[in-house]
Amino acid sequence: MDSQTASAVQNDESIQREIERHFTWNFVVNTLDGLFFWGGGSFITASTILPLYIHHLTDSRLLIGLIATISSSGWMLPQVFTAHYAQRLPQKKKMVVHIGFFTERLPLFFLPISVYLFSTNRPKLALWSFFVLYTWHTVGAGSVGPAWQDMIGKIFPVNWRGRFFGTSNFVGSAVGIVTASFAAYFLHHFAYPLNFTYCFAAAAIGIFLSWVAISLTREPVVPVRAAPLSYRAYSQELWRILHDDNNFRRFISQQILSRLGYMSNGFIAVYALERWHVSESTAALYAPAMLMAQMGANILFGWLADQRGHKIVLEIATLSALLSIIAAWAGPTPIWLFFSFVGLGVSTAGYILSGLMIVLEFSQPDERPAYIGLANTLRSFGSAAAPLIGGIIAQQFGYTALFGSTLPFIIVAFIMLHWFIQEPRTHSMAPST
Repeated sequence: MDSQTASAVQNDESIQREIERHFTWNFVVNTLDGLFFWGGGSFITASTILPLYIHHLTDSRLLIGLIATISSSGWMLPQVFTAHYAQRLPQKKKMVVHIGFFTERLPLFFLPISVYLFSTNRPKLALWSFFVLYTWHTVGAGSVGPAWQDMIGKIFPVNWRGRFFGTSNFVGSAVGIVTASFAAYFLHHFAYPLNFTYCFAAAAIGIFLSWVAISLTREPVVPVRAAPLSYRAYSQELWRILHDDNNFRRFISQQILSRLGYMSNGFIAVYALERWHVSESTAALYAPAMLMAQMGANILFGWLADQRGHKIVLEIATLSALLSIIAAWAGPTPIWLFFSFVGLGVSTAGYILSGLMIVLEFSQPDERPAYIGLANTLRSFGSAAAPLIGGIIAQQFGYTALFGSTLPFIIVAFIMLHWFIQEPRTHSMAPST
């Protein structure tokens, strides 16, 4: 072993010791990040609260579907473009904290102001300001997404990532149940638009506190050993990954299909208003039902992912999404919509936990940001198209046709996942860390 190699090994051991020394601290502060993020986010859920607000401003189902498009694809789409920058950083936290404050957190403080000032007197301005600010928030979150996921992959070993994410999301969902109940209280006890003003202000405060928590992360500085790639070389590297890694390429295709199977999710709460004439405060209670299911699923999925890998978690999540749509489509009474949101909560837990963490196991550490950015940006096309297609179907043919149209996508997505994709942790190309 030459001196350069010996120095690299010694440096790796020093970094590993630092990771182990700060493991408990990082587990706690990043769990707090999840707690505050989920707690704040329950006041602006894209499946319940936001569609109810937009329903006050417009009767366009296409614009209601646009909320889900922005919520998912806005986070995913920019990542392949920012992953190149994140890959060159010896410490990812700086991008997550310093850039993330302005790109992700700041716009939420303007949102309740725009609701209060414009919702009653200038509804069109309120509508456009909402979409501008919400897009700023989601795209801004996505811009720091590769750095955040890579930071999590660095500070938590592979056999702890599932339990960390499960615990973080469990605690966040538990708090989200309480805060979602406050959202229902606001919607019921305060007149429009003050009710939504309070909801959005609470969201801004909670998500700001999550930024405070994540800023306390103790991430080791890991020198980037490879020479920085030009954007042209980086693009060629992305094409090489897609060409050479067949299992990863099939996974991306499956993920796009599964996103198309989510085209009706953002319409279920509005469907309850129009089909069953439930009150807004009752519709807001669908969020706690969803979060309770999500909370329980997170603990189970975190343990299952660490023991058996993320593929089986995604399979269960896909089946839960299927049952959720069937409950909304075929349920004879509005009470069935609670079962629909329970299924949606279980599937959301699986997709968030294992959909994010499985990507880390397809790649070696030096390539992680490229894999993260590539995976999230490509599956964003399905996420972007699904709600818009769903909005068109709902507008032209009604909600029954919308729910029926989603089923083939979910069924085919499950078949691909179960029979055509190998668990990357046990696949011959998968790294062990």
